[in-house]
Amino acid sequence: MKRLHLAIWILAGTAWPTMQAQSTTVMRADIPFEFRVGDSVMPAGSYQIDYAAKFVTFREHNGKHALIRLLSPVTRLQTSTEGILEFHRYDNDYFLAKIWAPYSESGGAVPKTKLEKEVASRMGAPHRTEVALHSK
Repeated sequence: MKRLHLAIWILAGTAWPTMQAQSTTVMRADIPFEFRVGDSVMPAGSYQIDYAAKFVTFREHNGKHALIRLLSPVTRLQTSTEGILEFHRYDNDYFLAKIWAPYSESGGAVPKTKLEKEVASRMGAPHRTEVALHSK
């Protein structure tokens, strides 16, 4: 497991210049519940969110928590004037599912983790919960 984490960090480090060259949208969100992004658990709070086509970074306002995740591209039929974080909710467990930038048909999806798949198999289909993103 440690080797996997090391490989991910090496990949992210070598890909960082390419990722920074992409157009990045900087937004903020007040997330009122604890949530998961991949295998990381993030507390409720205010976050700065930097979103590009293939990755997203979350930085908690107080600086105690931060993460970066690679995304899979997704599209939607209609655009919205505001950005949205879309979560899958199973009872009181929230998993980040997608991120949508304002005025864009394109978004990014966080692949389901083993844990989310296990929870979904017990709880059934998730409820969709949205949190608005605001310009920085």
